[in-house]
Amino acid sequence: MSCPGQERNNIILADKHALLAPENLSRSAKDLSLYLTNPFDNDEQKVRAIFRWITNNIAYDIDKAVANNFSASDKSQSPYNVLKKRKAVCEGYSNLFVELCTQSGIRCEFIGGISMDNSKRTSLHAWNAVFVNSTWKLVDVT
Repeated sequence: MSCPGQERNNIILADKHALLAPENLSRSAKDLSLYLTNPFDNDEQKVRAIFRWITNNIAYDIDKAVANNFSASDKSQSPYNVLKKRKAVCEGYSNLFVELCTQSGIRCEFIGGISMDNSKRTSLHAWNAVFVNSTWKLVDVT
């Protein structure tokens, strides 16, 4: 187990690396995942680099969310289309996270469910579970 200072340094290194990803590598999930995770030996840094790249490069698709136009056959939320269009709703964020983790050899699952805000309003939502350090951790890249 690393000390808190080392964990912070690991996060900073992963973030810096993710933010320097060349644009041309982000057209392919395979190329992008290789770039993001190749310098790191541990899955925590790999997951952090993937998380940071997605949160910095994918915009939330407000129009799609407002239109509430979702279906199981909606290809706009596929990892390929999210990379191409650079926008998504929670499903697309989560699909891309699964794809990048899987391409990197990291176990990751898509979770679909219901979220609730402070006013007790509910809505459909998607997030992920990722297997790091012999345990499952929840991640919400949206």
